[in-house]
Amino acid sequence: MKKATLLPLVALLAAVSLAVAGGGHHYPDGVENYFSGIAPPPGFHVVNYTLYYAADTYRDDDGNTVDGMQVNVFGEVVRFVWISDRKVWGGNYGQHLFLIWMNQNLRPGSRSFSKSGMADVIWSPFLVTWHGQKVHCAISLADIYLPVGSYDHEDPVNPGKNFWTIEPVFAVTWFPGGKWNVSAKFMYDINGTNDEYAYWATGRDHDLKPGQEFHVDYAVGYSFNQKWTVGLNGYLYYQVTDDEMDGRDLADQKSRYWAAGPGVFYNAGRLKMSLTSAFEFGARNWFEGSSVLFKLYYSF
Repeated sequence: MKKATLLPLVALLAAVSLAVAGGGHHYPDGVENYFSGIAPPPGFHVVNYTLYYAADTYRDDDGNTVDGMQVNVFGEVVRFVWISDRKVWGGNYGQHLFLIWMNQNLRPGSRSFSKSGMADVIWSPFLVTWHGQKVHCAISLADIYLPVGSYDHEDPVNPGKNFWTIEPVFAVTWFPGGKWNVSAKFMYDINGTNDEYAYWATGRDHDLKPGQEFHVDYAVGYSFNQKWTVGLNGYLYYQVTDDEMDGRDLADQKSRYWAAGPGVFYNAGRLKMSLTSAFEFGARNWFEGSSVLFKLYYSF
């Protein structure tokens, strides 16, 4: 039997609940874009993300399309950010917390699966931010993904992942001159183990440890004035190590893809907002789709 005929169910169950193929995907790629390296001033801040993602193409390890696979995801995320006056390493110390609600729909062929609920909580106890004339940057020693989201090992779709992820983060924004700005957020994910992964091929629970992942959100913008910025944004994703099932590597299942699309950013002082879209290319062992993201920032 050809490889492409074996992949659909593996990939579909993986893509929305937890990857047999293709890493953990705890982080929704592309949610940070323009000025991502510029942290807000000391105080309390809230960011709301509204995200819609849809794909009807899945590509295997050779880049071939696997037919009959569709997925769409709607997410609502609230991020609470606190930045203090306390200095650490010459920068401002802070913390942030993400609360995430998701609705997921999976359609393999004529079948359909859907589930809504709270996803895993993301918390960083240690943020440090720096500001310069041309370069601004921020680090999180570890964004910690707490496996408290909705998860049932018998369901093919789950908002929660049922494993921990530790994610160091470095974000930077650079003003090279004129009205241009360049931003990037670099992340490396170290995943824990899901000890309740119901593998379709055996009908039993297994220990599944997604591989480690490197990914980047980026944006290049041109600011017409202090309020309006337009440009290109997107993301890159590359799975570094193999997934492991019951301690054994799953070969030829690493995922990768990249994305690009237009966006606009508006700055009204305490209130900021952005609207972006991204289109995925070059996928391997993962979906190739598109997304729309609306962000609303408010500083108290």
